[in-house]
Amino acid sequence: MTEFTAASKELHAVHQWGIEVIRTVQNFSNPVITEILKVFTDASTYGFVVFIIGLYLWCIDYKKGLHLAYAAAFTSGLNGGIKRIFKIKRPFTHAPEIMLKSIGGYSTPSGHSSISALIYPAALFYKPFQKEPSKDSQSNNIEKNGTASARLKIAAAIILPLLVGFSRVYLGVHYPTDVLLGWVLGTFIFLALMFFLPAVEARLSSSSKTYEEDPQNIKFKKEASIRFTLAAIFSFILILISREKVNEAGVILGLAFGNIRILENSKYNFDASSGSALQKLLRFIIGAALSCIPILIFYLLKIDSSYAQYRLYRFLEFFAVGALASGLAPIIFCRLKLSGGENADR
Repeated sequence: MTEFTAASKELHAVHQWGIEVIRTVQNFSNPVITEILKVFTDASTYGFVVFIIGLYLWCIDYKKGLHLAYAAAFTSGLNGGIKRIFKIKRPFTHAPEIMLKSIGGYSTPSGHSSISALIYPAALFYKPFQKEPSKDSQSNNIEKNGTASARLKIAAAIILPLLVGFSRVYLGVHYPTDVLLGWVLGTFIFLALMFFLPAVEARLSSSSKTYEEDPQNIKFKKEASIRFTLAAIFSFILILISREKVNEAGVILGLAFGNIRILENSKYNFDASSGSALQKLLRFIIGAALSCIPILIFYLLKIDSSYAQYRLYRFLEFFAVGALASGLAPIIFCRLKLSGGENADR
């Protein structure tokens, strides 16, 4: 057994055990597997999150994409905030030889694990609340656990987060306990998304007409204000616990602003499920390009942490990303006649 350094001897027994687990896993390492897992660990989580959210938001189901974006941003921000509270250093700090991937920041919990435990099950199983679902829609949403399709989804929702967690341990960037805590956090938010959010939406929409039924409906406007206020509260929570990092808080408030204050107040009724395959492809490309504009601008301006109001600039940068993705992009799709559905005035 490899001896611990003097610093590692000060570790908690759980973390000492974690380093030994990492070493055991790395006994089966080779350069090919290492390079594959380096690509997989990032592409399968944050790369997948951005792709799947854009796909749903602009090409499949706008509401589901919006909710996935909210949940992913909140999970990532909350994870980062918890890391800053615990301030646990990564395992390779105490055992440099186990570091197969260079990475900064704190260790506990694993952000990749929390995101994977949220996004894979949510993409496969989450269905947004519909005020008056049709009978056909209700029957189509019911899947028996005994069907091959349901079993395949369940397997994917379990195996993919497991593989992501394994990759983090294998690369030496997280303790096994970091991964476990990440899974718990992601699963908790997934369950809240599945069961709590639909109940809240049902309560909010039970007494209000839609905008199309009555554009001047006071209850509809009140519902919109409540939704925006909730987004602002969650954004504030992330700012409070994350402090230095405000990206996710900006995204959440930007998504809410784009959806509630821009798109819902426009004359357009965007339907992500409509349109041809080519129209959807063009929507995805245009939406992705638009959403990257604020990031590109801030990059070209070379705004970094040396600026006195750096946190404010970062917040505004990602606020703009969220607003463009959820609000301006769908309007542009409609104006370019890429929605394939009703673009009529509300």
